Amino acid sequence: MKHEAIRNTHASVVTIRGDVAYDASDNIVSLDHGKVEAEQSKLVEEFELEKEKEKSAKDTAKSKLSALGLSESEVKAIIGT
Repeated sequence: MKHEAIRNTHASVVTIRGDVAYDASDNIVSLDHGKVEAEQSKLVEEFELEKEKEKSAKDTAKSKLSALGLSESEVKAIIGT
C-alpha cells in the first residue's frame, strides 16, 4: 500500500524502486513522507473497513440462509467458512 500512497500523493511519480520514486524522465522525486504516511494510514483504514463490510455481509447472508431452513453444512457449502 505504500506505493499506492506515494502515487496518490505525488502525481509526477511513474516508477518506484524500493523506497525511491522517479518521474517520467527517471529523475528522483522528493517525497513528502508525512503526506505518504497519512495516505497510507487512510488506505489501510479503508481496506480494513472494506474487510469488515464483507464479513458483515457474509454473516448476514449466513443468517438469512439459516432462517430459510438450511443446515449449517448447507450454508457452508454455499458460502464457505
